[in-house]
Order: sequence, then structure tokens, then C-alpha cells
Amino acid sequence: MSFFDITSRRAAEEALRASEARLSSVFDSLPLGFCVMEADGVMRMSNRAMHRYLPTGTMPSRDSERGGRWRAWHADGQPLAFADFPGARALRGERVVPGIEMLYRQDDGREIWTQVASAPVSDDTGRCTGEATVVITDIDLLKRTEATLRENEERLRSLIGSLALALWEADADGMIVEDSPSWRLYRANARGLAG
Repeated sequence: MSFFDITSRRAAEEALRASEARLSSVFDSLPLGFCVMEADGVMRMSNRAMHRYLPTGTMPSRDSERGGRWRAWHADGQPLAFADFPGARALRGERVVPGIEMLYRQDDGREIWTQVASAPVSDDTGRCTGEATVVITDIDLLKRTEATLRENEERLRSLIGSLALALWEADADGMIVEDSPSWRLYRANARGLAG
């Protein structure tokens, strides 16, 4: 009969469990969705927030049931193909940082704007492991605020342009930075009379 002292091994295992629990707690407290995707597009590790966006645990480009809920566009307005989604690109070894703005349709039908960033996972030699990290940030409030500001600015420009008054705005040096069509007409007529 042999006896072995495994106290140090048990202490190391307990420290590892505590470290993993702490890391899991940190991931769950992040104010964004985070996951590590396997090469097949299935989440291996994720926080709770990620399940809001990927409840099936599969990346959109490989999820025939829910993939259509995600939309994004190229700069020219053409829809982004699934193969060009951030997660799919990261699994091919590409970094998609700071990310792509994507519109996501939730279960209740409401659409929200997100920013999706991704990067391939590398081993200690720098070689890609075939996995990818994906981060999804809710930017809906920011996007909707920007849209409201653009609409308000257009309304103001339209209002100023429709006024019969000659209005203008000048900077501290007296240079005109904004004016109305009626002001431009007045200036053109004034120049014509002086010339």
C-alpha cells in the first residue's frame, strides 16, 4: 500500500477552478456580447450578453434559422454577404477591428444597431488556431441619436432656406460660415449694383 501527498495538486486544482470562476464572472459583467467561436461557427465560450444576439450558439453566417436577422451593407450600399460577416472573416484569419455596423432583428421584431468586431485566435507562436473571438456592442442609441441630429439639421436648413429674410452666421473673424438663399441673392444683387 502506498500513500501520496496530493495536497499541492488539490490546491493547484482549487486555484484553477477559482481562476476560471473569476474569469467567467468578468466575462458575464462585460456590457457587450463576447464569445470564442470554433472553426465550425459554434460558440465554445461566451458571456450572457452574447446569448441576446446568438441564442442558438451559432454564428449568423452558419445559422440558417436565424442568420437572416443580421444585415449589413458595403460602403456602396450593397448588402454584405454572409461570407463577409465579421465572424466568418475572422475564421479565415482576418481581423475586423473596430468592426462593422450591423442591424439585428430581435425576437420581438424590433431592430437594433450593433457594432460587430472579430479577430482570429492565435497560439503562442502566432499561428491561427482556427478559432475566432467575436465582440458585439449595442450602438442603437448612438445610431438613432445621430439620425435624429441629421434630421433636425436638415429641418433647420430647410427652415432657414425658406425664410424671406436675409440670414447669415459669421465666425469671430466676420467670415460667413452659414447663410440662407435669400442672403446669397441679396449679396449677388448688391455686387451687381456696385459693379
